[in-house]
Amino acid sequence: MDSPSAKEEFGAAKEFKRVTQEEFDAHIATLGSEVESEVSGISDPPMMDVNDFSGGKTWPDSVVAKVKLNTRMHGHPAYKGEPDEYYIAVWRACGGG
Repeated sequence: MDSPSAKEEFGAAKEFKRVTQEEFDAHIATLGSEVESEVSGISDPPMMDVNDFSGGKTWPDSVVAKVKLNTRMHGHPAYKGEPDEYYIAVWRACGGG
């Protein structure tokens, strides 16, 4: 039997770790072809979720990364003037603290 994926073994992400844009880009590059991003304008500043829908995952379990869009919104000029903030999912064992 194949070993379980990190997601099968640990469950949904419980927290997100702030990383540099370079670390974020490197992480996204490792993900499969079923990755999609979406921007939620309901928050201020807007947030972009990166979702991995492989294996039939659905939101919120599909969220593998996030960007707090302080400086860009769909290619428009500066939004808030602060640097964007990049986050990647940190997997934790189910039932853990």
